[in-house]
Amino acid sequence: MTDDQLPSPDAAPVQPAQRREMIIRRLRREQTLSVMQLTEIFNCSHMTVRRDIAILEQEGLVFPVPGGVRLASQMASEPSHHHRVILEAEQKQRMAVIAARRAAGLP
Repeated sequence: MTDDQLPSPDAAPVQPAQRREMIIRRLRREQTLSVMQLTEIFNCSHMTVRRDIAILEQEGLVFPVPGGVRLASQMASEPSHHHRVILEAEQKQRMAVIAARRAAGLP
């Protein structure tokens, strides 16, 4: 099955690894895909699509966006949420202490 062909409703189910590869191929063409688009393309549940997205994210291939997914290579300028959380954590903690003191009326 090429990336232009869609699985037909009466065709055998697409194997998970094959479906994930097809998601990557389609993302290379369309940049962003919604979960709804993927459920329609593969005739599967939104949970199946979300599991595929989670696996592709763990492999560093995609970046989830609200309601869909993008290729990770297209998001190179934006760090992941996990990376932003740990980035400069010590400075963020010091700022939080200062803000809490000021909110409590302390110097």
